[in-house]
Amino acid sequence: MATRKEDYLEHLFVGTNHQYMMFFTQKGKVFWMRVYEIPEGTKVSKGRALQNLINIENDDKVKAFLVTQDLKDTEYINSHYVIM
Repeated sequence: MATRKEDYLEHLFVGTNHQYMMFFTQKGKVFWMRVYEIPEGTKVSKGRALQNLINIENDDKVKAFLVTQDLKDTEYINSHYVIM
């Protein structure tokens, strides 16, 4: 499967393998997974739809992304906020 001429990169995130990637939906749900669980692609690969990686409802959409080291880091939780 190759990329098409009209395909473009929408988001780029940097994280290490053991960090968590959090996905915030418009319905207020949060999904997370380790970065190493996200399939690796090449610069010419098509990629996979996010709906194939997390259990999101068909009528819900991901509105924000966040990469964090630890889900239990109280210093991080008390000094970082997500406003949508």
